[in-house]
Amino acid sequence: MRATALDRLRLILRAPIPREQVRPPNPQGQGNMSKTYYAKKKTVAEGLMDVGLMIANTSQLKSVIEYGSSHRYYWPLIVLISITLLLQVCVGVLILILGLTEDNEEEDPRASKLNNSVVGLIFGITVLNIFIGGFGISTSP
Repeated sequence: MRATALDRLRLILRAPIPREQVRPPNPQGQGNMSKTYYAKKKTVAEGLMDVGLMIANTSQLKSVIEYGSSHRYYWPLIVLISITLLLQVCVGVLILILGLTEDNEEEDPRASKLNNSVVGLIFGITVLNIFIGGFGISTSP
């Protein structure tokens, strides 16, 4: 029976990190982690930040819709927030796929391309959110 991608993801999330992936501190007192361990932690942190940003963007979309089309930048905000939400879903899917790739990112060119794509999309989402903040709903007249 073949394991589905979801089954493999469940195994990855439940599996403890082997001791050989975490190196003991060196004599100078500086901690030294393996690249794989760091990359996995970084990916999880990116995913959590993406969830927080998605919640904020959903709240902004709700505020814009409640304010109504009388707002000067109603349609630009609707479009920008919608694009941002779509890109965030794409980043989430790419992070899941990246989590399922082999641990050898240096040897797997697909993993490196996926990682670079995720970084580029996150940069694009950040730029779009700057524009959304600039055009956003203000409480002052």
